[in-house]
Amino acid sequence: MRAGWRGFCLTVVFCLFASGAQAAWYRAESKHFVVYGLGQPDFVRAYAERLEGFDGVLRRFHGLKDDAPVAHKLGVYVVGSFYEFQRFLPSQNIGGVYIAAPDDIFAVAINSPDIEGEEDVTFHEYTHHFMAQYFPYSYPAWLQEGWAEYFGTTVVNGTRIEVGKVSSDRAKVLANEWMPLGTLLSSTPFTVKPTEMSAFYSEAWLLTHYMLADATRRAQLTAYMRAVEGGASPVDAMTQVTGEDLRTLTGHLKDYAQGGFFYTRIDRPRPQPADVTVTRMPPSADDLLMDYQRMNTDVAKPLQPALLARVRDKAEKYPGDRLAEVALARAEIQYGDRSTGEAILQRRVQTDAPDLEALALLAHSYLEDAGKTKDSAAAAHFNAEARKLLVKANAIDANSYQVLYAYAMSHSMDADYPNENTLNALLLAQQLAPQVDDVRLAAAGGLIANRRTDEAVALLTPLANSPHGGEGADAAKKLLAQLGGAGGREMAKAPPAAP
Repeated sequence: MRAGWRGFCLTVVFCLFASGAQAAWYRAESKHFVVYGLGQPDFVRAYAERLEGFDGVLRRFHGLKDDAPVAHKLGVYVVGSFYEFQRFLPSQNIGGVYIAAPDDIFAVAINSPDIEGEEDVTFHEYTHHFMAQYFPYSYPAWLQEGWAEYFGTTVVNGTRIEVGKVSSDRAKVLANEWMPLGTLLSSTPFTVKPTEMSAFYSEAWLLTHYMLADATRRAQLTAYMRAVEGGASPVDAMTQVTGEDLRTLTGHLKDYAQGGFFYTRIDRPRPQPADVTVTRMPPSADDLLMDYQRMNTDVAKPLQPALLARVRDKAEKYPGDRLAEVALARAEIQYGDRSTGEAILQRRVQTDAPDLEALALLAHSYLEDAGKTKDSAAAAHFNAEARKLLVKANAIDANSYQVLYAYAMSHSMDADYPNENTLNALLLAQQLAPQVDDVRLAAAGGLIANRRTDEAVALLTPLANSPHGGEGADAAKKLLAQLGGAGGREMAKAPPAAP
């Protein structure tokens, strides 16, 4: 099962493989990922290599070359037990989480023999991340989930790739549960009844599998994607592109489920291992790394004092350590004494070695100061101080969506907000991190303010149709309703053809 957990995250159960028991954190960086793992260096290297292999499969099947620079690598944090995960995200009865927030985009997973599951769930969620990055268009919920289920069973071995393998769990559900096809086409996982959620995912997987099984239906699926993107009803578009009513199509689906499944097997020369650099993290990571990442989530107010106390206690053990200082500064700013946190960061940004994270955190704190004061002159001062820091941070990394978004927010009180320069910063941040609801909404708002309504609609529609719902989707729907007859949408390129 997949449970919804929003404002800004999608949940996912991961089952990860193997590894040792050393209480040390390692960091494995590859072209598209940064994996943080507690255990052996070989484990984080192998996990990064598996992710790179799957990313290559998605690129091949979607016609994307792998020669473009990567603006934002997905962080994956692998904890050693369900207990450790509970410390990261208390009271959530799940095995892992994927978060796309203004501060970071990352996943947390459990490497434990006590967690049941398969690697295909990891691939399912990465497919969502991949599609949001490269093909952020408005697809109906069944297709978004069916697409991720289809690629989720991918097998990547040394000499072969298998895509579209049968999901035994989905097949078992279909043997006993079925929802009307019209309901599937027009619903999301969170609008169907809880008892129908398994049927929704299973039937979405089957319909996607069926449509991709031969050339004629693949062409129909491509036409369907483009029709829905153009505003057609998901139900009407299906009957139009297939030339069949829903009852007839349902019969074909059931026959297909009984008759065996098509999948693609590609033999390939043994690939070169992915380029992965593994480094051991400092001892402070054992105590503070996951607490720091937890501060990128919505920590409930009653839990904040305990988190602050824990970070204070742990950071004291590592005087002068960068991670300890930055973690303590963030905890103080968010839950404790803001002036103490800012003082720590001011010392760090005044050193000769530039620290992107310290610059961004201190700027964010100044933006919070600006938002809380009722003195307009003081607010202007805090925003100006934040901009100075953000300009320095941008010089370190011009493709940090966090820095670009914060820079735009530092101008949010300006009379001409957003001017052309600020809007360009918002649009670049959205391009770099299309998964982040807040960034997408801010960019759409900037377009609306500049009377670029068609482009705003193009940004808002995929979010409004998100199968996972949430506050971002609700805000996008309200904006679209306010725009009313916005007219046609301006798209950078068409949705992808079915592979």
